[in-house]
Amino acid sequence: MKKCSVILALVVSLLLPMTVFAQNASDGSRTHRSRSDSSNQASATNETSVQETAPVEESQPVEASESSESSSSAVDDRPHGTFSPEQLMLNNRAVEAVKEGNFKKGEQLYFALLQLGEFNVIWYQIARTYARENKCIEAYDAFNQVSKAPILDDEGFTPEAIAAFTETGLKELDAQCSSKVRFTCTPADTKLSIDGGVEFDCNSNEIKLVPGKHAVYARTSFGFNSITVSTSAGQVKDAKVEVVNYEDIALKGGMTVEELEKKSKIFKITGYTLLGAGIVGAGVSGGLMAYFNYDYLDKFDNQQNDTTEIQKLTDLREKRQKDLILTYSFLAVGGAMAVTGAVLLIVDAVKIQPQLEYLRGSASVFEVSPVVSPEFSGITLSGRF
Repeated sequence: MKKCSVILALVVSLLLPMTVFAQNASDGSRTHRSRSDSSNQASATNETSVQETAPVEESQPVEASESSESSSSAVDDRPHGTFSPEQLMLNNRAVEAVKEGNFKKGEQLYFALLQLGEFNVIWYQIARTYARENKCIEAYDAFNQVSKAPILDDEGFTPEAIAAFTETGLKELDAQCSSKVRFTCTPADTKLSIDGGVEFDCNSNEIKLVPGKHAVYARTSFGFNSITVSTSAGQVKDAKVEVVNYEDIALKGGMTVEELEKKSKIFKITGYTLLGAGIVGAGVSGGLMAYFNYDYLDKFDNQQNDTTEIQKLTDLREKRQKDLILTYSFLAVGGAMAVTGAVLLIVDAVKIQPQLEYLRGSASVFEVSPVVSPEFSGITLSGRF
């Protein structure tokens, strides 16, 4: 029994250190895991902080509030990129062209840039170029594209910087385009363009323009027209544009091509006849007036020194008055005939001929319209083909 007790004591003495070691090892493992978890938690905290300070479009937060997602979704969805060597070359040439005042060349180069790759910076430059040309409609449209286009990765043109530039540019454009026009079109589906700019649908919206005179071109499926609109700063101008449907007028009036041709022929024959007769009548009256004046002055000079011929002198004056009445009558009749003939020819040229040309489907219908804008004045020749 004593021997068994001694053996048991030896076994316990051997197992006790091993149990203590195992317990220490277990405690150490727990301590290590605890430190490791703390370290991982700190590391995760640091990553979140880095992500929050990084650009919004690069962050990938595990949990985000709805307001955060809604405020950054517009930016998050836009891709990034950099200029290719070709784009960089075109951009430098466009900037130089605009600096030299060659805005049209600058526009072409910037749009060539867009063909190679769209970026927000390009649309901003296009908007600024349009603004320098006083093209308000085009400038506003280009500024609207800045916030939608892909982002150019450039330290000097961060999205925040471009947004600030755009806000400043829009404020300057509002001050520049300080007049407004509200168009009313007949028919309602008329297409309009101002000063040769972009075409847009006619509606009741107010169009912002630079104060001054503007040439407005209206187009429909059946014809066109042009008017000139003058605007002032701070003013809202109402303008009416009508494009006449000659075919509809002819059909409603029951006029065929043959009937219109006959009517045009009558107008021309009558017009030229009256115009010619009026010119002849006016010429005859002028000749008679010159002759009567000469004859009267000659006889008056011969009679005025003879005091015994007072009655003859009185008769001569009465005859001259009758001659003048006859002369003025010829002149009045001739002038009326000439004016009537001219009116008939104008009506034929302005009203009947355009109807005929449209109904015939002719490709030779032309219009000459004045064009006046802050940067250009002249005439435009328009045609239907």
